[in-house]
Amino acid sequence: MKYIFLVVACLLCLGAAPPDSSTTVPSGTQWVQADSLGGAWGLYPIGNHYGGTEPLGPFVAFGTGHLVWIADIANTAPYHVWVRRYGGYGEVNVRVDDKPITGGRGGPGGGKYVWRELGTVNISAGSHHVDIDITNCMFDAVLFTPDADYDPAKATLPAPVGDPVIRAPRHYRDDSDLAKAAGAAGIVAGKISPYPMDLNDWLPSAQQVGDHLEFTGAINQYIPVDFAIRALKDTGDLPVSLTRLQGPDGTVLDQNQIDLRIVRLHTRLIMLYQGKEVHALTPDFLVRDDRHGEAMPGHQGGFGGGTCITCIPAHQSRQFHLVVHVPPHSPPGSYVGQIVIGPQDKPLLRLPVELKVLPLTLPPIKGWYSAFFRAQPMDKDQKDFMTPQAYLNALKDQVRHGLNTAVLYGGFESLEYVVKAGMTESPCIIRWPDDQALEQVAQAKKMGLPGLLYYGVDEPHTAKQIEQTRNEAQRRQKLGLPMMMAINDREAQKELAGLISNPIYNLKVFDGRNNPVIEAACNAGHPPVSYLGTQSSFPLYMRAMVGLYNTACGYVGSAPWDYYDAQYTGVAEHGDYEVVRFDSYGEPIPTLRWEAWRDGIDDVRYLQALDRAIAAAQSRMQQPGASAALKQALEHGLTIRKTYSDAIDDTWFRYLQSLTAEQLETGCQAMARATIALQDQLK
Repeated sequence: MKYIFLVVACLLCLGAAPPDSSTTVPSGTQWVQADSLGGAWGLYPIGNHYGGTEPLGPFVAFGTGHLVWIADIANTAPYHVWVRRYGGYGEVNVRVDDKPITGGRGGPGGGKYVWRELGTVNISAGSHHVDIDITNCMFDAVLFTPDADYDPAKATLPAPVGDPVIRAPRHYRDDSDLAKAAGAAGIVAGKISPYPMDLNDWLPSAQQVGDHLEFTGAINQYIPVDFAIRALKDTGDLPVSLTRLQGPDGTVLDQNQIDLRIVRLHTRLIMLYQGKEVHALTPDFLVRDDRHGEAMPGHQGGFGGGTCITCIPAHQSRQFHLVVHVPPHSPPGSYVGQIVIGPQDKPLLRLPVELKVLPLTLPPIKGWYSAFFRAQPMDKDQKDFMTPQAYLNALKDQVRHGLNTAVLYGGFESLEYVVKAGMTESPCIIRWPDDQALEQVAQAKKMGLPGLLYYGVDEPHTAKQIEQTRNEAQRRQKLGLPMMMAINDREAQKELAGLISNPIYNLKVFDGRNNPVIEAACNAGHPPVSYLGTQSSFPLYMRAMVGLYNTACGYVGSAPWDYYDAQYTGVAEHGDYEVVRFDSYGEPIPTLRWEAWRDGIDDVRYLQALDRAIAAAQSRMQQPGASAALKQALEHGLTIRKTYSDAIDDTWFRYLQSLTAEQLETGCQAMARATIALQDQLK
């Protein structure tokens, strides 16, 4: 399926071309435009004109966030640093190799784009990190010049740097302050925030160096936590392992329930909103062995094992992603163990681990949660063929990540794999139903599934496609057969309103709470599911858009494009959409984006658990003898729901602009504790 972005009207504004560069400019002067620095969290691209001024490129970066440019400085000299920004409000600050630029002459303000001088910095020849910190402002450009008299507001600008490097490891960072904490082992470790964007250059403060790793989750959950290791000297081959966690009443979570992986850097598309496509280094794949560069040989996929191996050069770091599965019926309480860094018989460091399992069991997600997965195990002659075992491994992997149904490119014949994987909702067959369809639905029900869905016209937008869709929908209505299909066009949706029994709407087109399209589908008994592209490099994007934001918009599930496309046989051929690759043994290798996808589904599971507890409490309050403690717990539960779910009421891009992973983590814990409090009073 071809994914099409929502084109926001403000992005249609054409930026001004840079001034003519025929006039001589000071040697060494260089600058970059906002649009060439890629997408960044919290910054939205707009092309608006203000006060008779316009962006120097197609758009400026608006909001609160952080952009990076790796500047290639030709000559050692003092450089004057200028920024072009909106003058009416907000702040734009610049750092060079983490050193703030201050003391400049400033510049004009007002409701227009203006140049301001931030200060002067001595820079040696070579590559340097230029960090641009934007706070509630519109940033257009940053410029470096060795000429104290050069004023970019009055003088001719040279051509901007066309394809700037926007990400690179920060090898300039000094870690000598960590020598005492590292000791003879030469390493330090600590917990880090979810989905970090460090590039093997994590440098903790002394306070961030950890002596233990603590995290929290529920029963029947895959619970994640992230940590990092910084090496002050070469480690050589370095095994890292967590092989068991000891819990209450003698319960043990062994290595089959523990998945420990290294975050591997990968050059891929950096995109969040519509704009210029920029490829750069980013944390992405999660591997068991990262010593082979871009290659991922050996047993890298699957789940479980609790051991990985890396090699950390001096003054670099590695990030690790740990997931522990707490099976149903496990007792709540504290589960403890040790991450062993180094050989088991002679470790460099032991990092104590405590997993706090709450007295709360999360039921499976309620709704229709799937992923477009272009592969089939039936026909070896087709480009999208995948071996039956690899295909089954993929569906089991999807179940581990919270999905409960499948999109079947292999037709009805591949239905057995859905059942074997443990999926429970009606799968969608990417074919039009033939005269065997009613019998196929009956067989699916005998196999324990609710039924089958059949796909229609993909993303109709022409008059011919809309008419074809209308005719097919009417045919199926007469046969009593459902029609599932993706819609990303508002005019097409108006023409087809009420005809599609199982619509999949583009979340970026049909977004926001109280969306009339979604409400109409729900009222008609046509459960709406959303879809979106998975090409964004930001894991938090996947978590938010599949999770609480999707639910707040009224959707009852999601089916993003895509999990994997088996048409492509080589790593170089793969696009930026797939959230897994497969190792040579047919096991899926996850990415941070895929892990965040599961985290988003778990956010909804916590909300659904709270909703069930609230409904039970409201019912009990209608009965005689309901306690004051129950009333108080109910009021608190409703407040928590309002804070972390009902308050989500904006367009998708505005919601993302201020969102952090910590906010979602805090919300999950708050919903969990409110649910536990209600359940305690309902006993």
